[in-house]
Amino acid sequence: QKTALSDPQRYSPDVALRPLLADYLFPTVAHVLGPGEIAYHAMLKPLYQLFDLPQPLIFPRKSYTVLSQEESELLREYGGTEPWNGGT
Repeated sequence: QKTALSDPQRYSPDVALRPLLADYLFPTVAHVLGPGEIAYHAMLKPLYQLFDLPQPLIFPRKSYTVLSQEESELLREYGGTEPWNGGT
């Protein structure tokens, strides 16, 4: 305890407790996460319950792939779905 008070930078929560500590210190309404992060945060639910912390809402992060004209043509040639061209 003495060391923790005098030299706090030597201590860090592990990977499972880091999101909980962050949400405790900085109450968070929502997280925008990728697929792997969503799966990981789903596993943390029991820890949020154990520490009586509300688990923030989770929103999936959008992901896009930009294709050149040549890549779009190859995609169509090999039976891929029509790429979105930015129109409505």
